Amino acid sequence: MVLATCPQASLKRSSNTPASVSQRYDGGKFVLEIEDIAFSQWLVLFRCALGLTQGDVAEKLGVSSQSIGQWERGDRISNITPDRLIAICNTFRCEADHVPKKGANFINC
Repeated sequence: MVLATCPQASLKRSSNTPASVSQRYDGGKFVLEIEDIAFSQWLVLFRCALGLTQGDVAEKLGVSSQSIGQWERGDRISNITPDRLIAICNTFRCEADHVPKKGANFINC
């Protein structure tokens, strides 16, 4: 299970939101509890929950917005290096253990 906090208002469900996501409010933050989620689904979920565009995330991670779109569809996810994992964690305000590894190629992480 991935636990993550989100400072934004309630999670807005969409067709990309996995059914295995639940949320609760705890101490001024929303806590998302996620079961068996792929990296691509997690990326969409947290990008939307934080109100970021694909371009915003791309700029923070040093990749193109087209790459973020491909990652969100589960297509051609590039190798995730330790430096990129740190950037992902900083962007989404989470710890590395909370980033799902399913469906992505993490190198030495």
